[in-house]
Amino acid sequence: PVEEGLKVLNLDPLRAPSYGSLVAVVRDGWEPKTDLPHSAIGEVREGSGVFIDGAEVKLAGRTYVDEIYGEYTYSTDPVLNSLKKAFKDIEGEPKLAELIPEVGLNLVYAREGCRGLNDIAGLSGRVIRCLGKPKVCGEVIYGGSKHLAQVLLNAMKLRSEYRAAVNVKGDLKYFKKLEEVGLKVTIVPPRVSESPCPIADYLREAGKLFDAYYHPGAHGIEPSIVILGKDPEELLGILRRLVSNGKP
Repeated sequence: PVEEGLKVLNLDPLRAPSYGSLVAVVRDGWEPKTDLPHSAIGEVREGSGVFIDGAEVKLAGRTYVDEIYGEYTYSTDPVLNSLKKAFKDIEGEPKLAELIPEVGLNLVYAREGCRGLNDIAGLSGRVIRCLGKPKVCGEVIYGGSKHLAQVLLNAMKLRSEYRAAVNVKGDLKYFKKLEEVGLKVTIVPPRVSESPCPIADYLREAGKLFDAYYHPGAHGIEPSIVILGKDPEELLGILRRLVSNGKP
């Protein structure tokens, strides 16, 4: 049953703020050994579903507390969840700002059984440098990245285990450090091309896979490095090693 005071407030019982509440599932007849105010709000029965005053709740809206303090960051999609966590971690680590190129950093992750660009999720915007720290701009969505996703798609045709990719600043010191941590790296030769993504072109034509690709840049194209990995967590670990002051 709904607490009488809630009716006076005219609030949805599943959306009303409840600061500091503890919900416990206990055996029948159990009595708490505490003077704290408490009440039995329902019972667990066989079957499925949530019922309030005998009516089944089909859908619960977002809570008012959620609207005040933030938004849902997780869905039921493991690909989107993994990317969202990775971007949150990147934004929380100021040292990673040095890896962000002028065009911004992105990280993409593909569904298992990926068939095309629409099965690859990424940031609709970019991670940029703001006051010396990483700042995530945009939303994590499928089709959020075009060029980096094309690199990953071409890589997956050669090795399906590689389902994630990230682009970082094209600096030779990072290229050398990638070698030091044990990754197989290669330099993509610059050439005149109408394609905005020479690394994707090189992958498609070379037919040989490396862990990371360095492109020295060309007219209108910033030097860049693309790193491939199994998932965002693995790539984030590599980024941390790139900015580490210690030995790889």
